[in-house]
Amino acid sequence: KDPEARAHVYYLAGVIYFNREQYETAARMFTQVKQTPDTALQIEAGLKQADCHYNLGNYGRAYKAYESVAEKYPNSRLVDDAKLRIAEFYNIWGTAGSDDLLERKTRAPENWRKEANRWLLDVVENHPDDKAVSYPKTEETGEYTASYALYFLYAWGAPKDKKYLEMLVQKYPASEAAGWAKEILSRK
Repeated sequence: KDPEARAHVYYLAGVIYFNREQYETAARMFTQVKQTPDTALQIEAGLKQADCHYNLGNYGRAYKAYESVAEKYPNSRLVDDAKLRIAEFYNIWGTAGSDDLLERKTRAPENWRKEANRWLLDVVENHPDDKAVSYPKTEETGEYTASYALYFLYAWGAPKDKKYLEMLVQKYPASEAAGWAKEILSRK
């Protein structure tokens, strides 16, 4: 009868199904959590539901689910990983897919690079000290989400412009992404 307790049960069931790679069933469980007053649980369930769609290859649904969570809860530390995924989708749309460049350009959003950068810069500017979260567990990894965002701004943007790598090394010198950046910068 308690909606919050019921939501936790659905969430835990979703995690069990997710860990067993039964993503369709897990996604249904996570959908049931949206009715809880517990905002943190809503966010976690929304992100896991998006991960289910991603793992099932339903990329359009995954993108919409990540975007929905990011827009509904823009200040949550958990949302930064969703923002990285959204940026990843824009990058994929703009750079991957068909070998036919003309076909790829007609299917990708015209401003895909700008949209990817918008999500990445949001993480860097608004959540510079938030730690990345490891899925399917919602435990912090010890890495800063913004360090990955800075690396992706370089890698997916203008690789000749190393300003994002320099910022990354300066702000997050012990991060995994800073190691990648140091290696690239040493090739000058």
